[in-house]
Amino acid sequence: MDREKALQIVEKFKKELPVVGAAIIPNNLPTFERYIKSLVEEGYLLEKFVDEAKSKPHLIILIKDFEKPNEIKKKTAEVLYEVAKERPPFWVLPLLVKENFFNLLSRTGFLEIMPYIDVLFDEIYLQAAKFGGLYLYALARRLGDGLVAFVLAGSAARGEYKENSDIDFFVIYDDTIIHKPVRHELLLLVEPFRITAGIERRVNIQVYSLSSFWDSLRQTNPVIITFLRDGVPLYDRREFTIWKTLLKEGHIVPTKEAAEQQLVLAKAKLEEMKKKMVDFVIEDSFWASIAAAQSLLLAIGVITVTPKETIGELRKLGYNELADIIEQIYNRRKEIEHSDQEVKIDGKEIEEKYLLAKKVVENAEKEMPKLEIVGMKREVEALKTEIEALLIEIEKTVPKLFNELIEKGHISKEQLELLKKPLPNSLSELEKIKNSLWDLYRKLSVIREIRDTQYLFHGILVRYKGKEYILLKADKYYLYDSNEDKVYVVTDEGLKEGNRDELDEKLEEITEERVPIPIEDLIKIKQILGDVEILISTPY
Repeated sequence: MDREKALQIVEKFKKELPVVGAAIIPNNLPTFERYIKSLVEEGYLLEKFVDEAKSKPHLIILIKDFEKPNEIKKKTAEVLYEVAKERPPFWVLPLLVKENFFNLLSRTGFLEIMPYIDVLFDEIYLQAAKFGGLYLYALARRLGDGLVAFVLAGSAARGEYKENSDIDFFVIYDDTIIHKPVRHELLLLVEPFRITAGIERRVNIQVYSLSSFWDSLRQTNPVIITFLRDGVPLYDRREFTIWKTLLKEGHIVPTKEAAEQQLVLAKAKLEEMKKKMVDFVIEDSFWASIAAAQSLLLAIGVITVTPKETIGELRKLGYNELADIIEQIYNRRKEIEHSDQEVKIDGKEIEEKYLLAKKVVENAEKEMPKLEIVGMKREVEALKTEIEALLIEIEKTVPKLFNELIEKGHISKEQLELLKKPLPNSLSELEKIKNSLWDLYRKLSVIREIRDTQYLFHGILVRYKGKEYILLKADKYYLYDSNEDKVYVVTDEGLKEGNRDELDEKLEEITEERVPIPIEDLIKIKQILGDVEILISTPY
């Protein structure tokens, strides 16, 4: 293979783009076919070019795209076009790190070939992939079906790594399948695989059981939220992607208890500082101040995952002094963490850091009631929005019933007026309003389903072709599918699609409390439709 030619191609990309890694993949490797298949399945290689792609070694070039991704993508295409015109002896495959490379890492065919690539140069990602490919093989052999997820995390996943940054991964295993402790065993494998992969950077592995990870997620633990938001799965049994989607869509929401728990943690860390050795002063002052700051942010429903984000959110809220203190402690912590020489902390600095962290905790405790009001207001406003959407739907579907319930006092006019009134600044008053609005929301939710209830009142529940329907008698027989919200008319030829509004009108014309369905009609319907089973007659 012509490494010199490959480096020349890489240089052309480097002149125009933030290239962070490059490697040659020989096309005679045993796993090359599966690697090609993964490219095709993910849309990085068209079927018509497969034969040509198989005939050449591949040159992959990693391009950092965490900032200005659209510009990077456009420029990459331009450079690739110019390189392709020279007909290089390689299949040149530029990969944007966040958009392409992270996606391919979860493909078995791509990841399993990574340990065998010929690295031309790399900042961090090819090292992570080489180690990940080897270590995942060991995980699969040791844990089998008990492996839930193996995920790249930390600064590499966020694109914020530095020259001396570690490569961070975390492993989640299913402790309902793997009953013996495995953490120590998995950590012992790290160093041998790091050396085998030829990686210079340190590799850190965090190991979690599924139970402990789920419990931390339930408590919106900021560390776990960080892993979940930024993590790049190299293997996922599916749970990790589901959690990540829930977080992205806003379904993993911090609670008041979580906010209070963070403040309790801050106080505990503050007390712990007094008893620890000097070497741990900076670490504890950092986490005490971070936990206190996050307690404030959790109180208003804001989840932060990195110190920089926490500092930024504090500044948005106007807490510049607290942000400055945390930033000072954070910078000192990083300075100590990455120093090549022994760092000494004297008594003056110990006292200074303790007092700074204490100031953050005390201020957080003082500000918490104010921010709890802000958080409660946001919660109530969101509930108002849900109710207003329900009202629009109800006024379209069952306006007569809705007005009757208001006139009879089943729905309070005072509750409806709460939607228009400005919110007070009292936490106790906000709690009362929230409870009243929740009561209104529950009533409206029942009204929304009232048409289905009316249908059950007039009909019977049947199963037809594996699905449940309500069989109704009006001017003719109807089948109503509540899941699909569709109406069908029973005719001599079978089922024909009907109209729900028409059915509602026919039911309103019925004066009897309940229209009986004769057994002869049921027999005829069964003869027409065939597979009809009566499940239950409604008790009204």
